[in-house]
Amino acid sequence: DRGGGGGGGGATVTRVVDADELPAMLGPEVFVDDVSARASVPGVAVGLAWTPAGGEVMYVEVSTMAGKGNVRITGRLGDVMQESVHAAVTWVRVHAELFLRAAAAAAGRRRRRRRVPVHAFDDV
Repeated sequence: DRGGGGGGGGATVTRVVDADELPAMLGPEVFVDDVSARASVPGVAVGLAWTPAGGEVMYVEVSTMAGKGNVRITGRLGDVMQESVHAAVTWVRVHAELFLRAAAAAAGRRRRRRRVPVHAFDDV
């Protein structure tokens, strides 16, 4: 009984716990999955990258801004991942052309070129 009046007749025990005892008492840390939180931000994609240790979850953020239409990649991406970025941007440009042209015409303005910065986060 811990003093809750349960009628067990036992005594209440008080113990002082040192900080170095807490990890053993509490067990392993609870894993917090922040993938869904970070991936819900517009312009952020979640991918998997191969590593000698098995793999890493990686986050890639893309946005657009006024510019000359070039792609700038920041962060640490290998050659294959950089090729994937350029292939993805090419696909978007080819398929978005029709929609951008129609949107610009509907708004009565000339289409503008957009710069595409792509950043791969290193904090995984």
